[in-house]
Amino acid sequence: MAVAEFLRTDPLEFELRQQMAAALRAVDGAEMVWEDDREVWGVTGTVSGKALVRAAAGVVDHLADRARAYLDSLG
Repeated sequence: MAVAEFLRTDPLEFELRQQMAAALRAVDGAEMVWEDDREVWGVTGTVSGKALVRAAAGVVDHLADRARAYLDSLG
């Protein structure tokens, strides 16, 4: 989740963090989700790694255009 390292301004940072946590919690079998660091989330439970990756990628894809525009604006 390298993009999380560079999104340090709200509302994008907040949206990424909130949406990522929600998407990971929604994966079947997820029991607990937490954020360890800016770009590290943890999940416990009997979850599929493939399902977690798809959930995380969906969040990144959803915010991609806005994140790209923000990063381009930094010069």
